[in-house]
Amino acid sequence: MANVTSAERRLANLMEKDLRSIDSLSARTAKVISKQLRIALTKLIAKGGNSRKVDAILQSMQSAIVEAMLAAHLLSMRRVSKVMPKTKVRKGIAFSLYDSAIKISKRNLGLTATQIENIKRAYSMRVARTVGLLHESIDRRIPQIIQQVTEQSLSTRQAVKEIANRLESIGMSDTNPAVIETLFRTQTQLSYSAASWQSVRDDSDIDDILWGFKYVTVGDERVRPEHIALEGTTLPKDHEFWLTNYPPNGWNCRCKAIAIFQPREEVIPPSTIEIGGEKVPTGADKDFRFNPGLIDV
Repeated sequence: MANVTSAERRLANLMEKDLRSIDSLSARTAKVISKQLRIALTKLIAKGGNSRKVDAILQSMQSAIVEAMLAAHLLSMRRVSKVMPKTKVRKGIAFSLYDSAIKISKRNLGLTATQIENIKRAYSMRVARTVGLLHESIDRRIPQIIQQVTEQSLSTRQAVKEIANRLESIGMSDTNPAVIETLFRTQTQLSYSAASWQSVRDDSDIDDILWGFKYVTVGDERVRPEHIALEGTTLPKDHEFWLTNYPPNGWNCRCKAIAIFQPREEVIPPSTIEIGGEKVPTGADKDFRFNPGLIDV
């Protein structure tokens, strides 16, 4: 589909820029946490003991992810406020992430401290489940690594090196913090998306004048074919399409849904496209067929 204007593309890229600004800080945080995990797990596996240190690190990671999600949520609210009709626009102000975002958003988006804490509490419960799954994965892997180190009769130095190599191979080291980075990135994408939906749907005054949404990609060569096929989809706010295709629609998906306040001609996406001679369904990847904004926050 080619019915995306330059202004709509620019907005999609600005929304992605919001997320990249969080990604930059989150990547540094993920690296620090991954290093702490590597050291703690190495000591646990090589010298024995309990997992209290690992538990504490995962708890600090959970708190950091919640802060990142809150920052993404507020950035999204601010971005939406800039594209609303004039009567609904709130004044914006440039701000840095995390602490600054929270302080300024309470003032400039009309949010109270209680509202901020309610958002954090909801995200905390969601992240707790995700981090819990990571904890279970670590608990399963530790005995396997201990067994391998024991069977190979490695020296302490060799064992430490082997443990580091194993952690790197599964994306949980400071040289390869892929797992932690993905946790941060996915959760902040979902919170940004949730806020963009809720900012217009949960406010009755805004919802009254909202017509629908338009699906826009960032327009570069990295956009996957199944999502390019959705480009330009323009449908009313209550259309069932948005229940399962409100982006992000996959790991590292950068697609955006832009609020539309004036009636438009509906544009329905194709259900399949041809890739390599085979018909492939369009739309969200299997694990992303839901609307983040409809999960209570």
